[in-house]
Amino acid sequence: MPKIAIFLPSLAGGGAERMPVNLSAELVPRGVDVDLILMKKEGPYLKEVRPDVNIIDFGSFSSRDALVNLTRYLRSTPPDALLATIDNCNVIALIAKKFARYKGPVVVNLQNNISSVYTADKPGYMKRRVMLMKLLFGSAKSIATVSDGVGDDASEFLRLPREKFVTIYNPVLPPGFWERANQPVDHPWFAPGQPPVVVSVGRLHPQKDYPTELRAFRKVVDQVDARLIILGEGELRPELEALVRELGLENHVQLPGFVDHPMAYVKNARLFAMTSRYEGLPTVLIEALAVDTPSLYTDCPSGPMEILEGGKYGTLVPMGDVDTIAQEITRLLTSPKQSVPEEAWRKYTSGEVATRYQKELLG
Repeated sequence: MPKIAIFLPSLAGGGAERMPVNLSAELVPRGVDVDLILMKKEGPYLKEVRPDVNIIDFGSFSSRDALVNLTRYLRSTPPDALLATIDNCNVIALIAKKFARYKGPVVVNLQNNISSVYTADKPGYMKRRVMLMKLLFGSAKSIATVSDGVGDDASEFLRLPREKFVTIYNPVLPPGFWERANQPVDHPWFAPGQPPVVVSVGRLHPQKDYPTELRAFRKVVDQVDARLIILGEGELRPELEALVRELGLENHVQLPGFVDHPMAYVKNARLFAMTSRYEGLPTVLIEALAVDTPSLYTDCPSGPMEILEGGKYGTLVPMGDVDTIAQEITRLLTSPKQSVPEEAWRKYTSGEVATRYQKELLG
């Protein structure tokens, strides 16, 4: 059987980490052997990996150790193709390719808008990483980006030919997706007769700009009785909890943390809303469309504009615009619910995406 290796840091909770899980679940039944190589074997998505996927644990988040281990792996048991994704794994994979003199194709995957990450993250660290990307990415067979916007941005920012990039959407919707989304939600706010609930899903990180959403929601509850649930975990929890108290939203906002079936919450919500500063291809937005929940997203670089096709399938709002976001959330909560057509999400099913990756990696 042909063998594909997929290299990433871990299976911590996030759309980017779910991608290799869904992709491998589609490839194995097609007769493709998959090695899932993790810098460290941890994360909530581990339990979703098929038992016939071979997990290789490097046991450390050290880039140096990962480079040594990946070079050894490529020399001793070379796969037919290597796919790398997330953070510095792309850089490590391309250096290991050189050290191991690996002859197979290496495809690197970009999940976020590079220029936005560069300005938002630690400048010195990102400057070094971008320099390595510029030096190494030309040696990849191709650079798979999760949206056209990410590809356009990366081509310009890294000064690489646009034809080096190929857009392959994340395999967001595997066969078991709707079964998980139909799980019951044990939360009193979803009981019959309760006020409408807005749900947001994403790590508690500056990228998601939850302070803007909370300030907008303060204005919403002045107009309509509503609740907001933010699902996810992260370093900004203390700051966000303090802001909830400062805005007097204790009875209207909850932050339950990471949950096993976030789409069950979204499916039962009146509205899905996010106020991100930047994205790549926001998985949760596609999932919200697939469970037929009206969606509101900031028109941030990159992804929401493409997914919603300029507002055809949902509402786009300006980044950081508290008043407009509040007005649109209020309008959506007080208007008849609009159904989402299947055409909005069909191209993100895992089967279609796996076919694209299989062709890109194995020819």
